[in-house]
Amino acid sequence: MPTSPSIDAAPEPTSLCTLFWTFARVGLFTFGGGYAMLPMLEREVIERHHWTTLLELNDIFAMAQTIPGAIAINSATFIGRRRAGVRGAIAATAGMIAPSVIVILAVAILLEQALRAPAVASAMQGIRGTVAGLIAAVAWTTARRACRRRAAWGLAGLAAALSLIPGVSVVWIILGAGAGGALRYFYRLRKT
Repeated sequence: MPTSPSIDAAPEPTSLCTLFWTFARVGLFTFGGGYAMLPMLEREVIERHHWTTLLELNDIFAMAQTIPGAIAINSATFIGRRRAGVRGAIAATAGMIAPSVIVILAVAILLEQALRAPAVASAMQGIRGTVAGLIAAVAWTTARRACRRRAAWGLAGLAAALSLIPGVSVVWIILGAGAGGALRYFYRLRKT
């Protein structure tokens, strides 16, 4: 697979329409929220448009999780900003949320009647299983890229175990991991 140009290099400006329709396609054809959108987001921004690399997109996902909001929308905003400034951020974000807004409005209008239909109930059950599989695939792919040493796998396992304990907030796990990474950085800096 050819490597993509770095997003840190001065990119050619991307048209606002391209940003909008790219992220609208991601938002329209994926179900289940941010994590389920990640495989299609990777295909669009890395393989199709070459706007970023796998490692950079992994960093974007990590940053998008540390700020309030949905990971897919935060990622779209960040990539849009990098490609076309503030207007690009607005176009990418609008593209990502437009399909959801349209679908939610349509569902709200037809909700009561749709939920009574057996075909809709069966379709929703199928979608739930698919979303779980997509999330598991993204978690495995991200873990393989991010965990290159045994210590990283151990920390990932510890974070997963802690997140299963009732009453332990994911926020504290993320903050603890960030603090641990900062301490490790300063410790290594001090040794050199």
